Amino acid sequence: MPDAGRDLRLATIAALVATAGDLGLLWASNAPAFGLAPLSHAGLVAATLAGALAIPLYALGYRAAACELPPPDRRVVVWLGVYGAALGAAVHLATGLIVHFERTAGGAPPDPYAAMAPYAVWLGPLWAVLAVVNAVASLRWARGVGRGTAGYPRTLRFVNPLAVVVAVSALGAPFAWGRAFVVPAAPNVAHVVFFAALAATRRS
Repeated sequence: MPDAGRDLRLATIAALVATAGDLGLLWASNAPAFGLAPLSHAGLVAATLAGALAIPLYALGYRAAACELPPPDRRVVVWLGVYGAALGAAVHLATGLIVHFERTAGGAPPDPYAAMAPYAVWLGPLWAVLAVVNAVASLRWARGVGRGTAGYPRTLRFVNPLAVVVAVSALGAPFAWGRAFVVPAAPNVAHVVFFAALAATRRS
């Protein structure tokens, strides 16, 4: 029988590592616009691999989060969590490679969104599918918790990843640095909050 508390703690650590990787990629992308020192090549490689290797561990967290849901909801949350973890790792790796290619091609444009624009046809569909997968998994999990069938306090339904992404993005969106760093990192920050809240509840 899987240890749900242990898996949630591992997933929390993985989300922290992935968030650090996100911030590294965002630092590399936004350095020209904000006058920051450029991230070294080793730093970019580390930031890319951190997320690519840590995000698959979100699957453990989703399995633990769903372990007491009714079977139909549990299967949906687990499978979407596993699929989303694999897709998220791929997106993070692809983003790191794009940042690297832009830098080695003569320097990325000062606007990081302009740098990413030529790759939208590749990354856009992946982001769209990932957003839908995470949204459906979040809503199915929140529904189960709201019904009192997940073994967690019902108030925790508001700590699902989708709700936290919206809240974190709303806090960062009014500021230039927030749009550059907080909003893009919101999905991994949301998973830190989600897994950590569930792990704390399990421990208590």
